[in-house]
Amino acid sequence: MSGQCDHFSSQLHFTHYPYRHSTLILTKFLQLLSNPNGRSGLRAKYEHVDLADRASLVMLDLSLPVFDKTWHFHPEVELTYIIKGRGERFVGASIEPFEPGDLVLLGKNTPHYWSSEVRCDEPAQNHRKPQPDQAQATVFQFPETIIDSYVELEFVQKLLKVHSIGGLKFDADDQIVRAINHVKSKTAGFRLLALLELLTLLGSRAYKRLSLMATDASIDIKANHRISRATEYVHRNLGNPDLSLPEVAKAGGMSPSAFSRYFHRVTGKTLNRFIAARRIEVASKLLAETQRSITEIALEAGFGSLSSFNRQFKRLQNISPRAFRDKHRKK
Repeated sequence: MSGQCDHFSSQLHFTHYPYRHSTLILTKFLQLLSNPNGRSGLRAKYEHVDLADRASLVMLDLSLPVFDKTWHFHPEVELTYIIKGRGERFVGASIEPFEPGDLVLLGKNTPHYWSSEVRCDEPAQNHRKPQPDQAQATVFQFPETIIDSYVELEFVQKLLKVHSIGGLKFDADDQIVRAINHVKSKTAGFRLLALLELLTLLGSRAYKRLSLMATDASIDIKANHRISRATEYVHRNLGNPDLSLPEVAKAGGMSPSAFSRYFHRVTGKTLNRFIAARRIEVASKLLAETQRSITEIALEAGFGSLSSFNRQFKRLQNISPRAFRDKHRKK
């Protein structure tokens, strides 16, 4: 396989409001954008959301081998709920991991894409193709003016038109998941009413703002692809305690100094903090799901010593590894 993962074709299963199927058409690449440093990178792609005549909502049931890596934007608001799959979520200038239960509201023209976690480090003879349905999501797309005529829902209007620019992440608790499934179970106008109920519910919940730069749909996608390659390299080499800035920057095709500056600007974190957070994620999963000793887990996650692991774990999780394990065993 020449050292690279295969690209797998996938089929999207669309349900269109009110009655017929829809097709999302990626209409064109925008022209190359020159930045102040004289380099050029592709702008985010404009995506045409095909709303049928007199329709207010598109609902997509996605069932894919992997989530694609198309950096795009559209004038419609989007609500994405991840049912199955893991990887990196790119929203504006935000790069964060996603997993089942991830719920994000994207405002008008917010560039974004979800990139599946695909293992490329295994020998070719051991590499397995992703299953056709191992990436699943429900997506709602609709104009930001969908509730303009409802003066009682002014707080939801602000959520859609103001606060969601740059992306908002919500905790998908049981009540919200039931509301999402309720929208999916309806047809025609009843689906629209169910969506209004869901948006009203979200308008009463706390959220995490993802990015302050997302209104710029011309973010340098070439540089973001470099960051993506670098983070994939980090994931493949987390177990190496000597993982360093120069080798990660090289994987991203950038000099260490340029990579360090750009990585911090895009993610808000230093590379060392990013690596530590990913290692703690791995360790937390192993603590909760396996019987391995804490020392074994620390070494497998890439920490050079148990004392370093304990210190970093408590800093990020506000609890010791042993207490974390005990807490999860009681569940």
